[in-house]
Amino acid sequence: MKNLNYILLFFACIAFVACTDSVGSSGNTSVTEPATAVAEKGAGFFERIFNKSKPTSLAMMDYIHWVENPENGLRKSKMYGDYEFTVQHLPLAYRALQSLKKETINTATLEAEKLELQDLDYYTFTIATSGREQDILKANISGNEEFQNRINYFSFGMQNDLMLVDGADTLRCGMYHFERTYGVTPYKKFVVAFPKKHQSAKAKQQDKVFVYYDRFFGTGPIKFTISSNDLEDLPKLALK
Repeated sequence: MKNLNYILLFFACIAFVACTDSVGSSGNTSVTEPATAVAEKGAGFFERIFNKSKPTSLAMMDYIHWVENPENGLRKSKMYGDYEFTVQHLPLAYRALQSLKKETINTATLEAEKLELQDLDYYTFTIATSGREQDILKANISGNEEFQNRINYFSFGMQNDLMLVDGADTLRCGMYHFERTYGVTPYKKFVVAFPKKHQSAKAKQQDKVFVYYDRFFGTGPIKFTISSNDLEDLPKLALK
């Protein structure tokens, strides 16, 4: 019976969000959002009501899987035509694991690495063709010159087209690395970092918006929002 009540409340939340979104500031009915968008808002509202909890700590492999799971809000993907763009926020402990590249790590080693990395806010940015069936470097190009231009852009130029909006601040790249795979993978991955805002431990976390001003794929600006709720109270990495 309790589960039935939760289900009924969930659909009531969706109806409430749909009604509030369909009325403009003047009271007139505006264009209704697609059903999927309304459902997503309703689901978010429902989740906030019941305060879906996060684990407090996780073992290494569980921690990695949790961070990479899109359901936890740190990984966002968008499709534009033939292309898929994905942003992954990298918590400091996760980035330290990547940097150390060791299967066995103790707490002292992890904390020392985190100190080395703490001044930047890290992300990976991935570009792939739909279905990942073709190398993104060769997709929809007319010849070798365009192929070389794309390599040069990925290697050097794209860092100028990436920004992070952190609250009221717009930040440019503080670090940029194109991971060359020489055709082994159809997608291309970039490790990107931005200067980290220094704030007190009591300061409220704000939404972060990763922005790519595309100049090659005809999509225009692409924005990925990592919500403050998803950034707060992240699980700790538990090491032996």
